[in-house]
Amino acid sequence: MNRNRACIGLLLLFLFFSPNLSAQHQKGAHTQSHTSTESSDTHKLRHNRLSVLLYHSYVRIRAPQGPHLVVIPSIGLDYEYWFTHQFGLGIHNDLIFTHKIQEDLLSDNAFPFLSSLDALCRIHKGLVLVLGPGVEFEHKEHLFFFRGGLEYEINLGGHWDVCPTIFYDNRRHAYNTSSIGIGIGKTF
Repeated sequence: MNRNRACIGLLLLFLFFSPNLSAQHQKGAHTQSHTSTESSDTHKLRHNRLSVLLYHSYVRIRAPQGPHLVVIPSIGLDYEYWFTHQFGLGIHNDLIFTHKIQEDLLSDNAFPFLSSLDALCRIHKGLVLVLGPGVEFEHKEHLFFFRGGLEYEINLGGHWDVCPTIFYDNRRHAYNTSSIGIGIGKTF
């Protein structure tokens, strides 16, 4: 439990204090309205995007008392590189808290770590299609999966965005998960 709190605390510190670290004021700088600067920057391609996501993963479990749905909290850290305004490649990393799913039962002894290499396609304004293979790393085994999903980037200004996301991880010969969440991202 302390490990979870420490991880979440570090991420929150990063999110709240990083926007102001690179701010500088120069005397004699051109005085231009904020809106005109923002509109000119929207057409300039910023290749890199880093985001932190909080979401819930839904797993259907077949237990002796019958099938039921289990909701598991997760956190994600994503890095994306955009080649053009429409196409990119992303490394999406997720940590599932408190549960390991094994033989359709839950146990509390692992923190599965997932990493996927996804193709990204912006299909309409901020709507991004995510498709790609990945690996779930656990203490004793590794599971391969294929991820498909959608994210919608809502621009907040200053190259920050909020991103609701939904995706599905299909594991061969194992359980599948559906996840829904929200993240905050920064392009640079």
